[in-house]
Amino acid sequence: MFIEDTIATIGAPTILQFCAQTGDPFLCNLIVRNPVSGDIWRQPNSFVINTTNNFGELSARGVDLGVNYSFDALGGRFAASLNGSYNLETEFNPLPGVNEDAIFDCAGVIDPNCGATQPDWRHIASLRYSRDAYTISMRWRHIGKLDYVDSATGAALTADALIRDNGGIGSYNYIDLAGSYSFGQYIEFTLGVNNIFDKEPPITGSSLALNGNSPGGYDQLGRFIFSSINFKF
Repeated sequence: MFIEDTIATIGAPTILQFCAQTGDPFLCNLIVRNPVSGDIWRQPNSFVINTTNNFGELSARGVDLGVNYSFDALGGRFAASLNGSYNLETEFNPLPGVNEDAIFDCAGVIDPNCGATQPDWRHIASLRYSRDAYTISMRWRHIGKLDYVDSATGAALTADALIRDNGGIGSYNYIDLAGSYSFGQYIEFTLGVNNIFDKEPPITGSSLALNGNSPGGYDQLGRFIFSSINFKF
């Protein structure tokens, strides 16, 4: 997959880094210094222009896996499925045609230049049993581990022990359960629990000042109980 003119920002760290390294006038002109001191930090009249625009490029390569199997047993029917995705490469170039060195390899890493996390492997596996009007199901959601690595240089991204957590985030697993009952052909009641073990999302960021959580598939609400009634017409 290749997308041109993605809606993105270059990123203030990228602008500062590559202006210092290359002296590129396009990047350096985005840095507004204090006219008196020349400082660029924490001043109302010194800042980095980092507005959103259509200039980025995003490329991705991967392999998707889908397996389904069903069989009769115990007076009912079992149905199992596995849907997974292996991320071979996810590259983001915020400066195409300006600086080809500013290409970030975002597969399997945590980096503020990459936005949402992209683990190397993730999958959803489910097992469902149906008999007469009853159906019960279990779902396993897996998110692969992520490393704190600078996607441009490969160096360690952060030294903050509370965030680094042994160099990254381990794999995450969620278990969901649900059951349903059909009242005839037209009404179905469902009750379920997502994230049954109430697993908390990880803390992500490149420094303690940037503590937060990336919405790349992690549950934000913890254990979640839901119910629904479906009517068929």
